[in-house]
Amino acid sequence: MNHENTAKYEDQWADFIQSLDVDPDKAKGIEQLPDDQKRHLLENYAIKIPKCSAFHYVSLIKGLRVGRSTLTKNPRKGDAQQAKEILLATEISLRTNNVAWVYDFLDQDGLEALVNYVSRVIHMVIR
Repeated sequence: MNHENTAKYEDQWADFIQSLDVDPDKAKGIEQLPDDQKRHLLENYAIKIPKCSAFHYVSLIKGLRVGRSTLTKNPRKGDAQQAKEILLATEISLRTNNVAWVYDFLDQDGLEALVNYVSRVIHMVIR
């Protein structure tokens, strides 16, 4: 590894160690792993970094429209499909991203955005 790659690796490793929710003794044990195992951990960590921010999902949820087309048998494909994809992606992100991402989602009023959208859909159904 050249100097640039070494510095990048060390930065990534430091971020990884900070992201762990383990006590200092376990962190020291992880630090003592062989380099190939450390690289493997970093690769797995990089895969799990969220692709979209919590703000992005909250903005998408707030932009969802509710109308009869969302609830009929033959809805306009755009609105219903878009809502389904956004809500599914949000669910997956809430289940799989780290706790800090979930807290960020809540701080960005994500729960309120979901509740408002679901309330509008329910209101439309009972009309």
